[in-house]
Amino acid sequence: MLQFVKTPLFLSTSLSQIVFAADDCVKDSFALFQQSQQVRRSLEHSVFKARDPVLSPSCKDIGDDDVAVVDGVCSSWVVAEEHCGKDWADAACQASCGICSLCEMGQWGEWSECTSACGGGGQVRAQDPGSCGPNAEYTESQQCNTQACDTGPACELSRSDPMIITTDNQVVEDIEIITDGTAPAIFVYGASNVVLRNIKIVHTGQPRFRGNLDNDPTLGNLWVDQSGAGIHFQNSPNIQIENVHVSLVRPSPNPYASDGVCADQYCGPFPLDMKYAYNIYGEDSENPTLSNVYVTGGSTGFWCRDCPYGKVSHFKAENMHGPYPRGQCAQVVSSAEFTLEDFTCIQDNEIAFPEDDVSFWNSPYSVIQRGFVQGNNAPNGVGVMFEMSNHGVCQDVDVTGVGGTQFSAYGAQNVTFLRTRAKDNFADGGCLVGRGYCQDPSGLWPNSNYDGDMAVPDRTCCGDEALKRCDTMGGVWFAGDYTADQAHGAHDDQASEVSIRQGTFYGMTTIESEEAYSNVGECVTIDVAYWATSAANRQEAYILKDFVNEDFVLREPFSPAFCFPTA
Repeated sequence: MLQFVKTPLFLSTSLSQIVFAADDCVKDSFALFQQSQQVRRSLEHSVFKARDPVLSPSCKDIGDDDVAVVDGVCSSWVVAEEHCGKDWADAACQASCGICSLCEMGQWGEWSECTSACGGGGQVRAQDPGSCGPNAEYTESQQCNTQACDTGPACELSRSDPMIITTDNQVVEDIEIITDGTAPAIFVYGASNVVLRNIKIVHTGQPRFRGNLDNDPTLGNLWVDQSGAGIHFQNSPNIQIENVHVSLVRPSPNPYASDGVCADQYCGPFPLDMKYAYNIYGEDSENPTLSNVYVTGGSTGFWCRDCPYGKVSHFKAENMHGPYPRGQCAQVVSSAEFTLEDFTCIQDNEIAFPEDDVSFWNSPYSVIQRGFVQGNNAPNGVGVMFEMSNHGVCQDVDVTGVGGTQFSAYGAQNVTFLRTRAKDNFADGGCLVGRGYCQDPSGLWPNSNYDGDMAVPDRTCCGDEALKRCDTMGGVWFAGDYTADQAHGAHDDQASEVSIRQGTFYGMTTIESEEAYSNVGECVTIDVAYWATSAANRQEAYILKDFVNEDFVLREPFSPAFCFPTA
């Protein structure tokens, strides 16, 4: 599907060119890649600091009810005469409620080269500024080359036992591992430049066990997390994971979720001690690269801590089971300058038990781009979140079917949501219908662990006998604070300098209720007037809110293709 949106060229071209340049540098050398990231960081500072916008596109919000409106909404950010003459105001003159003088934009240029030859990529084109001045240049973006990649001839995978890799430059490919043990299917430790290619893993996940991997004498008495992960890498810089499918399949369904589709597959949360049963689990490893990877059914799909300069592209994750605080399709922690792009996250609201779909925690100068997120039944869950991750950029990402908040800057500074779009957050049954299952196979409430008693029904669970998760909140963009009481004293960070640029939403609903977590209340349609003053809990966190409420066609999600069958 095509996505046509406009954005100021001096912002998007800088970001796009830098990201593309960084991609090329990765291919050349890690040192050049780091250098390009430093350039990007400097440019982002100059771009963000140069803006001097008003807060909202609503005339009422700025206090001028006499300006002409259409359908109750001013057609521009610019409604006060003193704003004319500023660069950003001149660029918006064509839609300025008649306050600024009109100007004419010129012709569109050619589309840039697509960022990917297949499987979905992105491209941009620029519009000549015409008589509007150099700062009025605009670009459009669209998806391109969305056809599936050619996998080449069918490949035959050899069955393998779980393995440990401790040697630099080792290449492992064309294997299948089926395991139900506590050790990872593949464990890479202390090895640089390892390549894992054309691999299929089926694992069951296990309760967490910290023990000695003594079946490899080179590891000595190394104690590591063992939880039946698919792939676990640690202290292994420059690892490459290509054309890999990792599926976690539990041996029996959750007895508290045994009807419909849940009669045949696991639904709801894993037990609390299985929250480390990741599909792919990384630690302390610079510059990991994942491409054409498909993960299903883990506690979290991809999780990496202290993995700076990493890149995950052409990635798909489905139906994570948590429990809280796990459940992400992808989460990176303390991993500066990380890139996630051309990705799909699917969380079936009857099957999965997620928290945030995509979460970047304490990972500054990171980019999330060209993605599709569908589903999240967590009342406090978010589609895409920058959590204490300053100077982050999220661009060209669509979110749908997420009952909580769609995009969030949580305790994060200098975050830009560029061409982000949200649609139909309560499409499947309305805003007061509980979704998914709350109890694990032992009848416990995983989230209640944070209240001290897992035997007590989880406050985020509602409906008959509290078996379903509540559907509440319904936010689009959120700028909130990670307070000391929420972080148990570990952090106290405020959101600030948050920009919404060229945002779009449609078919969105929120719940107005006297209770924090409840399926009792009133469903309220979200429109531009509502979000002009209610887009976040702290309006002062925003330096720009530029968005419209109009229908659009969702992005085409990425689907990986392999030379081996995934069933």
